[in-house]
Amino acid sequence: MNAKKRPPAVTEGEWIGQCLRYWRTKVGFRQSDLADLMRDELGTPLTQGIVANIESGRRGASLTELMALCIALGVDLNEFLFQPFRDRQPEIAYVKMPDGVSYMKAGALG
Repeated sequence: MNAKKRPPAVTEGEWIGQCLRYWRTKVGFRQSDLADLMRDELGTPLTQGIVANIESGRRGASLTELMALCIALGVDLNEFLFQPFRDRQPEIAYVKMPDGVSYMKAGALG
């Protein structure tokens, strides 16, 4: 039986991590710069290590953290989540949904 194999999928955390890395580097921040801004100006206790873990997909980000990241980076949530994949060929074909079974085609998201 020759079942059609899906392209590799990423988790929500990996998707958010790729978006965060895209915007952080586009703005010109180091991970520590972003963490300092988040902590000192927005009261969101992030460290450089937490930023690194979010970017790698090892740690998720809460909605509150996502909104604070958007403020710090000067983008709205829609831009944060989808613009990186409009600007370049997406590395992501499918996003693995939290139930671990369902997949959503990345193009349907943005």
